[in-house]
Amino acid sequence: MKIDGILTSYKRHDLLYKTLRSIKLFMADEIQTLFVVEDSDQTNSFLEACSEFLDFVYPIPMGIHLGHVYCIDHAMSKVNSEYFFHGEDDFECIKSGFISEAVSILERDEQILEVNGRGRIRSVVNGHPIGEDGILSKNYHGWTGKMWSPCVGRMSEYKKLVRYSNHVNFDPSRPYLAEKEVGKLMMKGFKGARVTDDAYFIHTGENRSTINFGKQ
Repeated sequence: MKIDGILTSYKRHDLLYKTLRSIKLFMADEIQTLFVVEDSDQTNSFLEACSEFLDFVYPIPMGIHLGHVYCIDHAMSKVNSEYFFHGEDDFECIKSGFISEAVSILERDEQILEVNGRGRIRSVVNGHPIGEDGILSKNYHGWTGKMWSPCVGRMSEYKKLVRYSNHVNFDPSRPYLAEKEVGKLMMKGFKGARVTDDAYFIHTGENRSTINFGKQ
């Protein structure tokens, strides 16, 4: 099965290039179109980072900094598949099979909101408790277990909200709040979000912000 995906980027185009390269290597056979949105005015370096991957990447330069949640909505408006992949510029894929495993889990259990590809180690899910069944705790310092990335979810659940930004605002001083509040809205009626048994992604951008782009 091939599904559409979205991926958000903000100035870290060296990381974006490496992430797209990893997706091409490990996920290209499961991605129909990846809508990559740049939340800044640095259009030229963004397009350069995407240029090698136009066989499956659809670049969306916003031209200005709008805020994460608004860019997510813009990319999501272009998704045309039952399930969707949500990635970010600093999560590199390290093995194949994530989308097929995630979709299989969602098809088997309608009470799972989404499947996260970070694996079952607490440190890689920001310390979030993980049950024996791989389900993240629904109440960890106000977090429900829903995370933007790297995840596979159902378009039908997103469409119930119409747009994330209809319910939450982007606060640049606390950018995580939108993700946290969206989780509270979407988790109602679900038993939780689940992580995969194995890690399919590594986080490369912890405490990292750069505007430089270089293919390394």
